[in-house]
Amino acid sequence: MTPAELSEMDALSQVAAIRDGSLSSGEAAEAAIAGAQAVDPALNCIVHERYDRARAEAAAAARLGAQVRMVGAVGSDEAGDSVLAAMTAAAVALGVNSTSVDLTSTTTGTYGTDAQNTAGSVRTLWHGDVNFDGAVKYTGSGNDRDPILTTVGGTTPNNSVVGYQAGDINLDGSVKYTGSGNDRDPILINVGSTTPNNTRVATLP
Repeated sequence: MTPAELSEMDALSQVAAIRDGSLSSGEAAEAAIAGAQAVDPALNCIVHERYDRARAEAAAAARLGAQVRMVGAVGSDEAGDSVLAAMTAAAVALGVNSTSVDLTSTTTGTYGTDAQNTAGSVRTLWHGDVNFDGAVKYTGSGNDRDPILTTVGGTTPNNSVVGYQAGDINLDGSVKYTGSGNDRDPILINVGSTTPNNTRVATLP
């Protein structure tokens, strides 16, 4: 399939092509990356590039074939790239007809150990991966707390910045480092409130 043909396909058509084998997930990812790189110099709309991560995810999807990946949000308070990806523990057969997999259900097995958070009676994705490295860290090198402080101004931790950004962990429309509804505390909670030095990593093969 040529890049020109891919550019004319919507997302549903690409999914169908991947299912029937005429398009690989890697080809779809590369086409999306090329399209983004082509328009971004004029639009300046990409805040955080994640091309290498997208390539890695596409490669993993190709290896796993019919296994189902979940890289978006499943909880009302979690969305965007700051979540850790999760996937089903067992292969799910896909075909022409739609296949439903409820990854919010506590009865749906997921790959690895503790791959998802449990909020009440539903499963959600772990959130707080502000720097998009596939891990949630509260302390140490590459932690996800510092980017939030940088966003609000570094030396002005009590500031807040309005707008959807990677550091807006609780998706309330602003990035806050301190005070009520701040975005730093969810990171600590997700690594273990009493174990701030822990690191939570996406459990993918």
